[in-house]
Amino acid sequence: MVFMLSLASNNANHLPRKMRKIKHKLESLKGYIFITFVLPLTTYVTAAFWTIFFLNKDFVPSATFALMPSWINHGYHTNGMILVLMDLLFENNSIPPVKSALFGITLLAIVYYSMIGMKIPIPRFFEYLFYTCNFHLISFTTTYTLEMCPCLKTQIFRAKFPPNYLPLQS
Repeated sequence: MVFMLSLASNNANHLPRKMRKIKHKLESLKGYIFITFVLPLTTYVTAAFWTIFFLNKDFVPSATFALMPSWINHGYHTNGMILVLMDLLFENNSIPPVKSALFGITLLAIVYYSMIGMKIPIPRFFEYLFYTCNFHLISFTTTYTLEMCPCLKTQIFRAKFPPNYLPLQS
């Protein structure tokens, strides 16, 4: 959702003049969602995963390792934080007012912990969608990282291909 808002707000300058008014609203909504929901949830998931992993690996059910290799599990729980940190560094997010941000975070915590307390099951469709889409998430993360840091992309390209690799270059 934040990615779609970023895409829309970054390309709002290419819209007709009457529709450019929504750019500020899109940017403030993107900043609100990012600061209120994405940053706290990503930090919580990454910190909880690595804490459990370092304290006792037996907390992770063995059925998880039957479904996916451990490196994919690490990728799920680490790549999100890398993307969030990159977004904090490279993107100019608008900071929402403190009261509305605290309200959003409190609402998120209430909904999250009530779902855990009531043990609301995840429907099979979302479970299937989650596991199949996460393979694409890892490749998207790599692509997004390279697009956000063109200098890194150039260094990787130079490392793979020596300068005389491209004969058409003048």
